[in-house]
Amino acid sequence: MINSIRKRAVFDTNIFLAAHLTQNPNSPTAELLSRWVNDEFDILYCDQLLDEIREKFVERGITQALADEFIDDLRNMGIRVEITPDNIAQVIAADPDDDIIIACAVKGG
Repeated sequence: MINSIRKRAVFDTNIFLAAHLTQNPNSPTAELLSRWVNDEFDILYCDQLLDEIREKFVERGITQALADEFIDDLRNMGIRVEITPDNIAQVIAADPDDDIIIACAVKGG
């Protein structure tokens, strides 16, 4: 029997960043985004993740316009998950921003 449940993913900001910075169109991160755009799976996101993406893109020299365009794509094609502070367990002491990703994945199923 084929599993008919659609795949979902929550990506760390570094995946989005690497996909936009790579010079190799065949890089694994670029391929992930390409597969998402081709509707092979859904990306879950939360507002906190969008804020981090915008911040990291600008820090790494990606233009504000490109950052905004990508965030608009996520809003239009992704699935928004509402995360409140109560949903965010402190799990990853070395990188607390990753706690948001885990909360988004758990709450988004």
